[in-house]
Amino acid sequence: FNAPKKSYTLKFEYKQDFLGLGKHKSFALIANYFDKTLLRNVSAYSLAKKVFTKMSWAPSAKTVNLFIDGVYQGLYSAVESVKIAKNRVNIPDISDLVALQDMTAFDEYGFILEVNDRLDEDFNFISENKVPFSLKEPDGSDLTPEICNKIEEKTNQIEAEVYAGNFSNIDLYSFADWWIVEELAKNTDSQFYSSCYMYFDPSDKKFHMGPVWDFDLGFGNNGVDVKTEGFQADEAQNGANWILELRKSEEFKNIVKERWNTCKPLIESYFSGEYEENLSNIKKDVDVNFIRWPILGKSVWKAPNDCESRTTYDSEVEYFKTWKYNRITWLSSQFEKSFQ
Repeated sequence: FNAPKKSYTLKFEYKQDFLGLGKHKSFALIANYFDKTLLRNVSAYSLAKKVFTKMSWAPSAKTVNLFIDGVYQGLYSAVESVKIAKNRVNIPDISDLVALQDMTAFDEYGFILEVNDRLDEDFNFISENKVPFSLKEPDGSDLTPEICNKIEEKTNQIEAEVYAGNFSNIDLYSFADWWIVEELAKNTDSQFYSSCYMYFDPSDKKFHMGPVWDFDLGFGNNGVDVKTEGFQADEAQNGANWILELRKSEEFKNIVKERWNTCKPLIESYFSGEYEENLSNIKKDVDVNFIRWPILGKSVWKAPNDCESRTTYDSEVEYFKTWKYNRITWLSSQFEKSFQ
């Protein structure tokens, strides 16, 4: 997207506990160039990890000052990448099936899919109901065509069941938590456009939704739609969004209501506690970040139309807080009664 402040993939030669984020080789350094608060991603990941716990894993993130070859690059989010691992998405990796050469054991191994309109991974397919899927983990190049075809077949099977109102092979609670946190941020990608992950867990033979990813254009930071009313799921192209099918079910709607009533006070506690702590911790560095990247009061890609009136960091934070408060109020008006 031609942002001058670049995000990076960081891969170590050996596993290590990078910044206390847990041992692994792979991490991400997220620029948050379009997010002038620099905290939207950190906030969403923390909410997913500590509040919306029906998703089994969410990435941890820390805000860091990044220097490359001695040159200051600004404030970044250091984040755990979405990977299959014991301390991340903890499922048996289906790439192990290649050596086993026994397709009857297919359901004993897991994989991570991304709903991804760009279809830019090694293995991609479009489902029977026009949902664009990419195999996120493992790489399609590590698998045989037979295994890849079986993944597509399995996904279409589960999808057909969902569209028929049969949810026995998906984990409804993970779908509910994923949808609530995505709608809390009114994240455009959650229309089933991109960065929508789900995985097959062989321990219960079900598809689980998550982990969450990519919220820099969430929480009112997308000029296409800054209203605090409305569901992103309703904007899905061609209606190609499993959430629309789930919402036809009273069972799913009741789970959403239950989870919202449980999570709402915890959401409010997060924003009055940990969010304020994170804000305080980066306050001493934000001025230097915006000297390096002088975009306050300027329009960047997909910025809200009124962004030029907010010329200070504090005004961007205040906009975020006001938008978030109004969004919670609207969601409460929907989830605390019957909704469609």
